[in-house]
Amino acid sequence: EITSLSEPLEPPHELKMMRILLIVQILIAASAAHLQPQSALRGLSTLQRFPGDAERSQEALQGLLDDAKQRLESLEESKKNMEKLCSYKEVGSADWNACKAQVYKIDDQIADEKKTIEKYETIVNAWPSNGSYD
Repeated sequence: EITSLSEPLEPPHELKMMRILLIVQILIAASAAHLQPQSALRGLSTLQRFPGDAERSQEALQGLLDDAKQRLESLEESKKNMEKLCSYKEVGSADWNACKAQVYKIDDQIADEKKTIEKYETIVNAWPSNGSYD
């Protein structure tokens, strides 16, 4: 039951999450194309907005950044453990080579995660301070 027409309507949770994911995807694409986040988001001005969209989007981005930083820490720990394991293998043996291959694979994952973190940090740091993406 609607008690007042002056109160803004809240969208369903699924719609909120879809909008946040759309904004995040646009910002990541903008970052990859070296665009400013504000200019990338300007095209969203034609979409229906709901109260708190910008804040929820910024919170979602911060959550993604925090998750990426945790993954990076985990990967760095995995690399240390794998390198320690490799030190017990006979240098040049098949086991040592396989172990080192795993270390290099983790190195690649670390590099990818660092790039992801850099993109998220660029977007989060450039987010408009007034909470608007006009």
